[in-house]
Amino acid sequence: MEEYDREPGVFNAHAYDATAVSFLANVYAGENSGPAVRDNMRNAANPEGEEFNPGELAEAVEAAAAGDEINYQGASSAVNFDDNGDMRAVAYGIYEVEDRDFTEVDQVEFGG
Repeated sequence: MEEYDREPGVFNAHAYDATAVSFLANVYAGENSGPAVRDNMRNAANPEGEEFNPGELAEAVEAAAAGDEINYQGASSAVNFDDNGDMRAVAYGIYEVEDRDFTEVDQVEFGG
């Protein structure tokens, strides 16, 4: 907050996770092609590997580059994909908005 002089937005954590998983999948793919990145997203974020949180992204990149199995744990929630590339479980925040101020009042867990 101090660096940007405001609180993070509602979807900042989701955007960070999407970027982190895409970046880690790119490291696994070893190339900058959409199909290669798509095919490696599950390598970056499934339970078989060593857990890394958002604050350990540099370490996760090093592990992925070494070919180690990793399990990125998102800033928004766990990031696990099924065989179709869909999220296995997600959490949705329910917010109230007043004077452009967002307040999370509840959270709904969905297990796909």
